[in-house]
Amino acid sequence: MLRDNFYSINNVEIKDRLNIKYTISFNDKHEVFLSHFPNNPIVPGACIIEIIRELISKAFNTSLNINFIKSVKFLNIIIPNSNQEIIFDISLSENNNNYLVNVSIYSSEVVYSKINLQLTNV
Repeated sequence: MLRDNFYSINNVEIKDRLNIKYTISFNDKHEVFLSHFPNNPIVPGACIIEIIRELISKAFNTSLNINFIKSVKFLNIIIPNSNQEIIFDISLSENNNNYLVNVSIYSSEVVYSKINLQLTNV
């Protein structure tokens, strides 16, 4: 689990059950950034995808696994020490115990990623 160590949740805005917006910040002192990359840290793409899984699992208070990733677009890098508040804007639809997920990740000025994936109950 990355929450409360790699990143912290600063705010949660629940539009409705299937539309949730999380504002998070990264711990720029986390050991991941010592190797990814030394003196030039960026948030790893695998960690971004894991954060999405964790945030949705938290919202539904259940354990979810990634079933498949449909598309990932990394449009800009997230530098943890300069982009302190990052928004994960999540829209979901349900289909037979699966959640189809669309996520836009951005700050006030920059879009970082657009990700589509499917999660399933464990």
